[in-house]
Amino acid sequence: AKTDIFGGVEYWMEKLTLTKVASFFKSEWILLFLGVISISIFILAIVSFSQTKTPKNPPGIPWQNQIYAGTTTKEQLKSILGPPIKIEGEGGQISYFYPSTNNLRPHKVEFLENTVGVIKEQVIGNEKGDLADYLQKFGQPETVLFGPHGTFAPGHFWGSKGILVFANKFDSTIIEIWYFAPTNLNEFLSNNPQLQNTEPSNF
Repeated sequence: AKTDIFGGVEYWMEKLTLTKVASFFKSEWILLFLGVISISIFILAIVSFSQTKTPKNPPGIPWQNQIYAGTTTKEQLKSILGPPIKIEGEGGQISYFYPSTNNLRPHKVEFLENTVGVIKEQVIGNEKGDLADYLQKFGQPETVLFGPHGTFAPGHFWGSKGILVFANKFDSTIIEIWYFAPTNLNEFLSNNPQLQNTEPSNF
């Protein structure tokens, strides 16, 4: 008998609770709807704020962690590195020179109008690791180019990354690294006619 009584009580309590819940949703659906909208807007605002606080870096490999070819301006470069030790101008092209660890081999920054075009970093010893480090990081180069260091130290070209590494083909010692805005091989060769992708015979 007790079981029947308690079972009946549980049944009516359950029915009463469900009725109240249904009634509440029916009468307060506008408030619930507005509450869901408010929460959604709040979440979107947080996501949008976090994205604006962490802007994406420009494409390419930065030189000295913060200078991007194709993006960094002359004013920004000077604010980061200070005034250059030398400025050259030839054919309307301006180049800034900054000291490296070898006084006879300064770094060269070439400009396209007011923006950094190509950075030619002079590498002394193993201060930038060796070619194997770049092969491990970027995989095989897209091609090998020949330029100022001839066949002794050809340039390993990763155009999609915006980097060209000239390294000794015998011991992988890096001699020079060029940084540029990511591009394809044809455009890069067009802008740098002093380079070629066939091995020269006069070296």
